[in-house]
Amino acid sequence: MLALGPFRIEMARRIGRCNITNTETMETGFAKFAEKVCGGEANFVKQDGGRWYSDSWHLAILFPMADASSVTFELVQSGAVLRVGLSAID
Repeated sequence: MLALGPFRIEMARRIGRCNITNTETMETGFAKFAEKVCGGEANFVKQDGGRWYSDSWHLAILFPMADASSVTFELVQSGAVLRVGLSAID
């Protein structure tokens, strides 16, 4: 399990996804790595360049377009960034 600000991120390489919990509201979201999509209560919206953004959470998730070896989480208001290599996830 990883943490970034108020978010708990549970990664699962084997099934190609992560679950994200906002610990302040207990709302949940998800990211699917192979499909490069996000969803859930966070209402992620797809933007340009493989980026998904939740306005209510101020959280961006970036899937590299040419490379599927990592995913980046960014807290937009604070600028905090967490980049996770997908090959290192259990």
